[in-house]
Amino acid sequence: MIDQYFQERELTIPPVSFRVFGIGEKTLSILNEIDSWGYQGVKTIIFGKEEISPSEEDEMVIFINPDNYDISLLTQLFFQADILILVIASAGFNEITSSYDAVCLTEQTFIKNTVLGILYPLFHHGYIEFDFDDMLRLMKGQGKFKIYTDVSEKSDKKLDSLMLHFKEVIKQSGTIDNVAIILSFNYKTYQSTTTNDLRIVQETTRTLPETTYVRWQIVIDEKFKDNQIKMITFFSGQNLNF
Repeated sequence: MIDQYFQERELTIPPVSFRVFGIGEKTLSILNEIDSWGYQGVKTIIFGKEEISPSEEDEMVIFINPDNYDISLLTQLFFQADILILVIASAGFNEITSSYDAVCLTEQTFIKNTVLGILYPLFHHGYIEFDFDDMLRLMKGQGKFKIYTDVSEKSDKKLDSLMLHFKEVIKQSGTIDNVAIILSFNYKTYQSTTTNDLRIVQETTRTLPETTYVRWQIVIDEKFKDNQIKMITFFSGQNLNF
């Protein structure tokens, strides 16, 4: 009964619409791959191919800007409409602006993983939910964000290596205001994951300052192999280090 429940709800469709804008021709292949993920309600547009302006359906827009073009006039349009604006750019991007909610500076090879990290928890159903209100809490007005993706395939102490990397990232990240941890595995792995396995996640997040907002999600995703656990981690905050 539970297996059937999650198979039927493998992909959820949020009651909001998102758009992903590519700035520059080199983003075309990235947008094509995003389209291939099949997330309903996500539309990709390359700048210059059609007009870009806010719509009534927009709740979140993502600007992919690997060449660090000045997009402040574009983002300002959406900022004035109170739409969640996330920018993914490269090192050297002018971060000093008030026309977006949060920017992630990353290498071009990691852009797709960053976009997937944003969309994945919104479209995949789990025992612990993560919805658009959670995304707003993590990103709205936060200035900076970054996303890490790790995979463990251990049969015992499943999460230890993931939490070890989590601790290393925390040390390098400066002041973290918000954290979200998305754990994904198939149902068989979920059944074999004990409270003791999960306890290390709770213990590790308790080492963060009391003022840090922490959010969890557990996703059942049958695309994963047995004993394979994927962890997507969000960090955001005005004084985050890239």
